[in-house]
Amino acid sequence: MSKTPFIPNLNQAAIESAEQWVIECPKCHHAAPAMERGVFRAWASSKSKRVLARCTNCNKLTLAKLTKDPERAYTLRIEEIDQQLDQIEAEERAQSGSSAPSIN
Repeated sequence: MSKTPFIPNLNQAAIESAEQWVIECPKCHHAAPAMERGVFRAWASSKSKRVLARCTNCNKLTLAKLTKDPERAYTLRIEEIDQQLDQIEAEERAQSGSSAPSIN
């Protein structure tokens, strides 16, 4: 039995579709890309949905709003990466003992 050649393309298409979803807490309005919170929604026909989730910001269990918003999902991912890089740089500065940022 041979594998069909289009399966990898379908998987990549599913990932690209799933990356467009954003999950938002109705209490504190904290938003995050849904895939990073473990929500995988691909090829969905609706524009929004409610899911039971615990907010990572306010720690409340709510019916979070899941919306398809590719631009916002991309922006949230970029902001999260920037925060992670800032945290890594701060840890490196703390280990080296200097408070001034290093120039490479």
